[in-house]
Amino acid sequence: MLLVWLYILCGVLLLFLLVAFIKITVCVSFANDLRVFIRVLFFKIRIYPFKEEKVEKKPVQKKKPGKIKEAKPPRPRPPLKETLLLVKELVTEILGRFGRYIRIEEYRVKVLVATDDPAKTGVLYGAICGVLGSISVMIYRIKRRTRRAGRIYTEVNADFVSEEYELFLSVALSMRVWQLFIMGITVAKGLIKYNSLTKAEKSDT
Repeated sequence: MLLVWLYILCGVLLLFLLVAFIKITVCVSFANDLRVFIRVLFFKIRIYPFKEEKVEKKPVQKKKPGKIKEAKPPRPRPPLKETLLLVKELVTEILGRFGRYIRIEEYRVKVLVATDDPAKTGVLYGAICGVLGSISVMIYRIKRRTRRAGRIYTEVNADFVSEEYELFLSVALSMRVWQLFIMGITVAKGLIKYNSLTKAEKSDT
């Protein structure tokens, strides 16, 4: 009987080790909003947003003449500088503590800086270049990174006419399951801070 339990225990430990060493990819993207998901083999698991907004499908009805419905206001976005400072904070902590474990598969950032004042746009452009420049230095110091052309780049431009900034971010990091558990606290803190930035912007509007 004892031998049977030993076999079961060894089987459970072996299964745990196999799962712990499965390769996964953490993907972070930002276009209109932040999206975080994990790729495990053929599966894709959403991490953020915590709840997906459901779009209700209404039955098609014949159009009747009447009042024109007002368009819904666009969803407020967090401030550009604060968002990128948060990215820098997370990248600094993740690469500083876990840089030897992870592999950078992709790091693409494209920013169009714009505000309601050309002078403010110029100042913000300089600040954004400084933030993203320091992140790029950290990225290129990591030996375990992709060498594929076009997978790692940073582009920053200023628009003195438009009033709304544009931000495109796409990051992919590959690691083992056990490594993800270790850095899970850091990632969770970052998501909570981003969520608070979004809520603060909503309250200001």
